[in-house]
Amino acid sequence: LNEFPLLQAVAMQLFRCATSSSASERNFSTQGYIHSKLRNHLSPERVEKLVHIFFNAKNINADELSTYSHLEDLL
Repeated sequence: LNEFPLLQAVAMQLFRCATSSSASERNFSTQGYIHSKLRNHLSPERVEKLVHIFFNAKNINADELSTYSHLEDLL
């Protein structure tokens, strides 16, 4: 390993990422919540957009919310 220090550094960066399916499972669970029996007439595109908004809304500050008001037309 010490013969290739650059390769070792790159490998350590690459392989230290933890693999997990929890994010996709949470996304699938949220999709089930949004596309429930009461909302089964939503188009797949609309469900995908709502799931995207649900997951990314936590990254938006309340002060920046007015910046995204034009996006309502996209739904």
